Parts: sequence; structure tokens; C-alpha cells
Amino acid sequence: MIVKQFQAGDFLVSLYEYTENKNIVGRTVYTLGVQGKGTFIYNLTDEKDEAIKTYEKVIMYIVEGHFNDEERTLRDIVEYLN
Repeated sequence: MIVKQFQAGDFLVSLYEYTENKNIVGRTVYTLGVQGKGTFIYNLTDEKDEAIKTYEKVIMYIVEGHFNDEERTLRDIVEYLN
């Protein structure tokens, strides 16, 4: 299920919540998806607050690139998260 979604330039950033895992392993899993000239899926955490902070961090990174006239790529976002 999509918890949050934001269009930032060419990128669509989505935060997903998988509650199905709660029945299996006793926790909810949050995943970050970024689409734009490809797709990138990043498993985050089972803590909702941490997942939302990472989601907002990625959006700010993309927006910052627009303000500085720097074109971000999916590779840039992956390197930023690692």
C-alpha cells in the first residue's frame, strides 16, 4: 500500500507499507520506490518514522538539485542513500 507519494521533477518518489509481513514475521516493512528514467526500489526499515525521514530526505535531495541546476539521476540517489 502506498503511504506517501510525491512528484519531484522527473522523479516519482513513493513510500510503500507492506502490512502483510506483520502476520508472517511480526513487523511491517517500508520500502522506498523512485521512478524516473528507470525504477529503483530500496528496502528501508520497519520503523515508520525512520522510513518517512528517508523518504523526505530523498525528495529534498532531488529538489536541491533543481535549485542548483544539477540534474540528478537514479544512480545519484542510490549513492546518496548508501
